[in-house]
Amino acid sequence: MIDSIKELSALLRGSALSERQMAELPILQTPEKALAIQIYPGELQAAWQALRNLLDATQRWPVAVRPTPSGNTWAEWLFEEDFFNRFFYEEAESTADISPQGVLAASMGVDVPAFLTRLGREFDEADPEAADHVADSEDDDRIDYQQWSDDALAILLLPSPHPWDALAYLHYFGASPRGSEHYIALGRAWQQRYGAELVAHYGTLLQSRVSRLPTTLEEAMQLAREHDLFAPDTLARPGVSLYNHARYLLGHEQWLLHCRP
Repeated sequence: MIDSIKELSALLRGSALSERQMAELPILQTPEKALAIQIYPGELQAAWQALRNLLDATQRWPVAVRPTPSGNTWAEWLFEEDFFNRFFYEEAESTADISPQGVLAASMGVDVPAFLTRLGREFDEADPEAADHVADSEDDDRIDYQQWSDDALAILLLPSPHPWDALAYLHYFGASPRGSEHYIALGRAWQQRYGAELVAHYGTLLQSRVSRLPTTLEEAMQLAREHDLFAPDTLARPGVSLYNHARYLLGHEQWLLHCRP
């Protein structure tokens, strides 16, 4: 695993990213650090792919982020954003070890089918009319609700080569209060089934790409249900039903998962 921006610069020499600003960010409750590189709005996918192609050399998964421009320099934006704050991890049901390595260790013991069953029961109890969400939409081909945000300003290279481990370092809002370990495990299950890889992490919104699509409507409906449980605001817009989302999943290689306050 590379461990410095000097090593990263050497790997990027001669590429479109070779002259970008870079920074090393300490990760709280661990001796690890992330390496960050500047990108501009509109180049998320190309920049991410360039760093994804270097995974064998870096052993660090690239995740695009969107720091708030709050300082005088790009590096100040990154440090003031405090990406690795552990505050929200303290809201989990189990807080015995909320360090990234503790969360990752806990994720290895998660029973994904049992977790999905639990989520389904909780959501159905909270919204007894949720079954209406399954109904066919009048606009079955609507895809605007899956439009990716392309205004990332940095890509973080995290100290793990595995895409969904990112949720142990960068808190996903939808993981509260159950615990990030469950969502990491579900993400890994999607990676195994569909080649799902995390591309961008905006706190309440995750953007992923896949290399394999569901092959039947039944399979796509099950996946759509899992997305709805993982990120309930994904399907919150008018005219977007589980059936609509399942049809989208049958033909598209990009996912947008959203859970807002």
